[in-house]
Amino acid sequence: MNQTQSFSLFLVALLTLGSCSKFDDGPALSLLPAKARLTGSWEVVDFTGQAAPDLLQQLEEGTSLTLEFDRGGEGNVVDTYPLYDYYFDYQTYQYTQVLIGMTTNSYSMEWELDEEILEMKLYEDGALFDYVEWEITRLTNSELEMTQKYSPIATYIFEKN
Repeated sequence: MNQTQSFSLFLVALLTLGSCSKFDDGPALSLLPAKARLTGSWEVVDFTGQAAPDLLQQLEEGTSLTLEFDRGGEGNVVDTYPLYDYYFDYQTYQYTQVLIGMTTNSYSMEWELDEEILEMKLYEDGALFDYVEWEITRLTNSELEMTQKYSPIATYIFEKN
């Protein structure tokens, strides 16, 4: 075996072993490291699991969730959801729900990816607002699926913008 064949065999083995999936649902092989695939803007498009019906209804009503991951471990989270008011009708003794508008919240974020665990610290006005750990089950260049580690009632499915 000459040097070119040896180098080619070594390169194929390195790419195959070095880029194997850490995620349950793949991809089986990727030339980009997970952090590079995660970088960018992601929009939630679907849910699976126990809480999926309620979350899907919220999507239909205009709720959105966007995650923006910068290369340096920082980013933003933007969520938009409808605001409702309730009116009581004294003649029918029933409440009526009325959409009064949409509201948007934006949080700055610090993130770290360790194997398949994504740690996110959310900040509002510079103060720590929330800390969430996610378990990523699928991460490709265009798809992200993850479940909150300590509240696994729904898997969030994102597409890259």
